[in-house]
Amino acid sequence: KWDETLWNISSTTDLLRFVFFKRVGSGGHYFELESAMYRGWYISTALSEGQPIEMDVKGNRKRVTIFTAE
Repeated sequence: KWDETLWNISSTTDLLRFVFFKRVGSGGHYFELESAMYRGWYISTALSEGQPIEMDVKGNRKRVTIFTAE
C-alpha cells in the first residue's frame, strides 16, 4: 500500500532523504539518480560485484552513477 504521507514532501521534512531525481540521458537508455536532499550526490555502485550501494559525487571513476534499465 502506498504511504499517503509521501504525496506531499516539503523541502523541510525528514522524508526528503528518500527522494531522488531521475535524470534520463539522450535516447532514454541511460539514467542517474540524484539525491533531492544532497544535490550533486548520486546513487552509485562499485565497479566490482557484491559491493554495497552508496552515495557518491558524479565523476568518481571508481564508482558507477549511470545505469541502464531494460
